[in-house]
Amino acid sequence: MKRYAYKKDIFEVIQWTGENFKEVQEFVNNGSSKQSLKQFDDYIVLFKDLRGTKEARKGDYIIRDIEYGECFIEDKKLFMFIAEVEVKE
Repeated sequence: MKRYAYKKDIFEVIQWTGENFKEVQEFVNNGSSKQSLKQFDDYIVLFKDLRGTKEARKGDYIIRDIEYGECFIEDKKLFMFIAEVEVKE
């Protein structure tokens, strides 16, 4: 039996606080393509990509893959579990 380890990917991250819509919008649109973001309430942000519509609730982390520019969302509990350390440039 062979064993493998996932390679260490580095991501850029912003947390949706419910009050930082403009920063989240700028963060998401700094990726490889322009995303359509809408704030429907103070706790939900929606944007669409090739896989469908994504929602970020207050406290969720919006994560951008540095290599491909794609954004995805993780809730705070899962993000804290999978993220190792903040990487300094």
